[in-house]
Amino acid sequence: MIKTYFGNVDLPPYPNFRALFLGTTQKYPNNIALRMRKPKSKGFDTLTHTELLAQIENLSRALIGRGLQKNDRIGIISENRFEWVISYTAVVSSGMTIVPFDSLCTPDTFATIGAFSDMAALFVSAKQYEKLAALEKTGKIPHLVIRYDGEPANNNETTWAALMQEGAAKTNIPLPGADDISPNDIASIIFTSGTTGTPKGVMLSQRGIIANSEASIQALPISQADNFVAVLPFHHTYPTTCSMISPLSVGGSVTIVRSLVGAEILADVKDSNGTIIIGVPLLFDKIRRGIRQSIQKTPGFAGVMARVLFGLSTLLSKAFGAKPGRMLMKPVREKAGLTTLRLLVAGGGP
Repeated sequence: MIKTYFGNVDLPPYPNFRALFLGTTQKYPNNIALRMRKPKSKGFDTLTHTELLAQIENLSRALIGRGLQKNDRIGIISENRFEWVISYTAVVSSGMTIVPFDSLCTPDTFATIGAFSDMAALFVSAKQYEKLAALEKTGKIPHLVIRYDGEPANNNETTWAALMQEGAAKTNIPLPGADDISPNDIASIIFTSGTTGTPKGVMLSQRGIIANSEASIQALPISQADNFVAVLPFHHTYPTTCSMISPLSVGGSVTIVRSLVGAEILADVKDSNGTIIIGVPLLFDKIRRGIRQSIQKTPGFAGVMARVLFGLSTLLSKAFGAKPGRMLMKPVREKAGLTTLRLLVAGGGP
């Protein structure tokens, strides 16, 4: 039996992202907003909602101080990381328009979309930097290029660290108020090829994205106690809305996984006490393989029992339509560190 249900989460009617982040920070100042594994460490770097807002405002002041204005288009091409989230939220909170790029796109595709976007600025990671050469040939290189890592190579480039320092020092630069940004202002332009090949820009409004986020919050539903394990690349609207904006809107947290290796995803879920993963079928295939590999490597009686329980659960499910996995596989879930997970959402494919 399929149940249709909606939560009763009390959400203020945020008209734009500036209002949203001011509101959530006031309501959940000390809750962890972002979390990501430190390099070669078991620990995590974290930002509270208060610290995230401070980073957003520092970057907003830096961009405004560099002459960027409302409705300017600002690109971002990078892997998931803290800087990606801060860049996106600072741009949309300033009334500017973010243009996210697929980090797997070819240099030619990046150049075509980048030239058409007519970007005033671009955030770029070291892994994606070489793609700027193709864009430069079009004569549409942005006036400002912000490098997340690596040193500036041209006069129009600066580093993330330098720009953030600029913003922190320019406290006299006024930021847009919650009433200065219209709900209908374009927050993001997503380029999607659909089924006809050439990517087309889809314009998404401030209120439109927030409304989608609110709908997902009510449909799941979620709360400030949830920790979303972000696996899908943020440039897609699906993970941006559901794995980033939604948890931040209710005072929850976002844990950015370090890689797409099944075992490392499982370790990040375990060590961060993740509660929700939103993904595509391929992702859950990776997680399943990671669990099965762990079971196969378990020595002695414990390994034999795990394999027997796995087989019994599958047999009962196929033969009788029973769902005994939650009970039978509890020891396996505990060993894999998945006991905190309460919800897995799959979409985007069969």
